[in-house]
Amino acid sequence: MTNVRNELIPIRDHNGKSVVSSRELYEVLELHPSHYSRWINRNIETNKYAEENDDYSLVTIDGELTEGKTARVYALSTKFAKKLAMASNSDIGNTVREYFIRVESEWQSKQLTKEKSKVGTSNRDRQRALSIVSTTLKVGKLFGAPAHLIANEAIKEAKDQTGVDFSKVLQLSPIVNNIKPTEEYLEPNALARRFNLKSAQVVNKLLERYGYQEKTADGWKVTSQGEESSTRHMWNRGSKSGYNYKWSVEMFETLLPKEEDAA
Repeated sequence: MTNVRNELIPIRDHNGKSVVSSRELYEVLELHPSHYSRWINRNIETNKYAEENDDYSLVTIDGELTEGKTARVYALSTKFAKKLAMASNSDIGNTVREYFIRVESEWQSKQLTKEKSKVGTSNRDRQRALSIVSTTLKVGKLFGAPAHLIANEAIKEAKDQTGVDFSKVLQLSPIVNNIKPTEEYLEPNALARRFNLKSAQVVNKLLERYGYQEKTADGWKVTSQGEESSTRHMWNRGSKSGYNYKWSVEMFETLLPKEEDAA
């Protein structure tokens, strides 16, 4: 890992990602020195909401030994490290969280400037694309739709009509980093990944079981009960396009305890 920034806690480059050391985060959080192994086991290794190679990956720290064995040290994504800092529920944890937010904001600002300069289409196309995005955002706001969902649809519409792709710029926008729990919607396959379910089919069956959708000859249809917890989503695959549905994460999470009780 190459050190790229070093203030409150060193932030390094590891396989093209900005990461921090699990041991250094632990030390900065001022946790008990002898409980490190227990902490990484609970918060990283057995954390069902943490994904290896995405949130964390095992790295080798030369010469560092614990009880005769090489210490387990993980490279943590800054996003995941921020969550662990928040989970510490302490003043220093909040300080570390604020530090990561500031670092991410600075990095996003630099990347946003770079991405804006890379949009390589004609000025007419860019102006038309921006007009489409602006109009779609205004219409979505008029109907009270969540900002991140409106933005996604606006970007897709602009790309379909002009060829201008603002998707990378959108990923750097605060809109996608400040999604309220009540505004987060995901497709069934993404819900399956989020809650460690076997497949999107399991998600669809749960939604059907609790009255949010029903199976028809043309596919899944949202019921009146499901309308408030879903939003229609446009997809494109080559020359084909159509619509499917994204579901409220907050709503879907309430179904899981019911399912456990039923089991």
